[in-house]
Amino acid sequence: MIYLTFDSNIWIYSLDESWQIENQLDYLEPWIQNGEVKLLLPKMIIDEWGKHEKEQVEEREKKLREFFNMAEEILPSAFFTEYKETATQRKIIETHLNRLNSLIRLSNIFSVI
Repeated sequence: MIYLTFDSNIWIYSLDESWQIENQLDYLEPWIQNGEVKLLLPKMIIDEWGKHEKEQVEEREKKLREFFNMAEEILPSAFFTEYKETATQRKIIETHLNRLNSLIRLSNIFSVI
C-alpha cells in the first residue's frame, strides 16, 4: 500500500489540467479505486479546499476563456468552437471538480494537533 498526501495547491493546480485529454487524475483514480494507493489528508487541507473551491472554479473559467481566445488568434476556430462555449468550459471544470471531490471523500482525513 502506498500512502500519499497533498497540500491544497495540488488540488487547485490539477484544475488547470481539467481540459486536457490526459491529466494526473487519470492515473491517480484507478490506483485509489483499486486500493493500491490511499490518500491521507489533514482536515485543514480539506477545509482550505472547501473555502477556496468556488473562487478556483472562477479562476479556471477565466483561464480557459483566455486560452481559447488566444488560440483563436493562431488557429482556425473550427478546431475548437465547442470549447469556446461557456457551457462546455463549465462542464469540463465541473467534471474535473467532481473527480477531485470524489477522491477527497475517499481519503483518510486526520486532524493535526
